[in-house]
Amino acid sequence: MKKYSAKANAFYDADINPVIPADAVNVTDEEWMSLLSGQSSGLIIAADSDGRPVLKEYVLTDEEKSAQLDAKKRELRTIADDAIAPLQDAATLGIATDDESASLKAWMTYRVLLNRIDTKSVGTSEIIWPEQPV
Repeated sequence: MKKYSAKANAFYDADINPVIPADAVNVTDEEWMSLLSGQSSGLIIAADSDGRPVLKEYVLTDEEKSAQLDAKKRELRTIADDAIAPLQDAATLGIATDDESASLKAWMTYRVLLNRIDTKSVGTSEIIWPEQPV
């Protein structure tokens, strides 16, 4: 039989773990398999108020949310930079078509709007990402 320690947030088996924390509670094989199955589906195993293992959804910290949003912002910025570069070249050389000039303006506007997004104040509001030009 498996055991679960809420303090360590870990499972133990007497057959392989010579030392098991004093707070460990018995967990049936069925419970253990159900917990592992839920964990493989993206849930986390945590202790309930009685010290028993339960499945919970992982809630991102503000720092983790901010890091994810920063990564998305960098990815979108790279897409914009890649779209702008050849259009800017054509404009700089004075050979941009009307469509290229319009596209350059749209992509530059998009990039400015992206740069204005504050990914640090995650908790205060939902971010509305600007629409990418086509």
